Amino acid sequence: GGGGGGGGGAAVSDEEVVAAAVADVMPGGAMSNYLRHACVAAVFGQTLFAHGAVDARTAGYVPDDSTRFCLPAAPQAGRMVDSVSEWVDALNGLLERGLADHAARPEWDAERATRGGEVLLALQNRDAMWGRSIVSNSYADGGCITTESAARAREAALADAEARADPSAFAAVASDPLDAGVAAWLLRGGIRRVVVGHKPSGDCAAVLSASHTGVEIVSADTCYADPRAADRRGASVSHVLFRGGSLEEMQTEVFGTLATGARHRALLPVLRRPSPAPWRSLLQCLAAAAGARREEEPDPLVGRRLPDGRWVKARVLPAEGQAEARYLCCSGSGRRVEHSYLGAGECRRLMGEV
Repeated sequence: GGGGGGGGGAAVSDEEVVAAAVADVMPGGAMSNYLRHACVAAVFGQTLFAHGAVDARTAGYVPDDSTRFCLPAAPQAGRMVDSVSEWVDALNGLLERGLADHAARPEWDAERATRGGEVLLALQNRDAMWGRSIVSNSYADGGCITTESAARAREAALADAEARADPSAFAAVASDPLDAGVAAWLLRGGIRRVVVGHKPSGDCAAVLSASHTGVEIVSADTCYADPRAADRRGASVSHVLFRGGSLEEMQTEVFGTLATGARHRALLPVLRRPSPAPWRSLLQCLAAAAGARREEEPDPLVGRRLPDGRWVKARVLPAEGQAEARYLCCSGSGRRVEHSYLGAGECRRLMGEV
């Protein structure tokens, strides 16, 4: 038998690696058990968590249980639902049924045409989903939450997919976090923050400030924080923390260490504070207001786009000998990322706020 990766143990054969991987996904295996406790999407208060992007193609869309893991010549069957809560419930129900189907028939059939849980293989694949995968559709381009070049590429790819009936064209699509229609749908469902991963966004989270559409978006995959480092992370450490007194008053705090070694931190605004209950006394309201004034002021700049197309990505804390924080501004296309640094006053001047 295999003995692991070090300390003079016996070599592990390819066959043993394959057998271990298969055992993990079979009923009772580690991955199968993990998926039984997982969700495709989850809502906590006004925050929606998913792996991929909530965009014009995924919002409200639920694949049919019969969806195949294939390269279809046309969109496969599915349905649209009206509300965010119904959509989340339907996606998680699809996961449960898919896992049950896999448990019932985990092997290929005699014709090697299908097997249980195939819909879950399709769910995470943009081609099979005809560009509607809530797992692998993604924001982020050039280290930013979105770019003008991503918008142009998206339009061309969507047109190409429809014209040639080619699902592989969807691989070039980066989702639009600025879509006002999607934001309105989320807001109607009580969602004011979307948190995703999937696509690397550099050495810190890529953020869309709620000042753009009313919905804050945090894309927090940093697995390629420093491509020059052997581990692709280098000195980078990235944190996203949601803090507050209740699920309805959470603030996003993004902080950590950039690939340069510089520390960054920004506390984003509270997205919505509930109105005081009518039975609260005037004294209670005044006390709450006094306490709010003592709270840390939120950062008004991180997650906003400058008129020249750059995004204010992180608030870099002052290094020794520096008096003020600087803002890391980002632009780029694809894997090309360009950084620059501006002071708060210069950012506000460019935005026309001073």
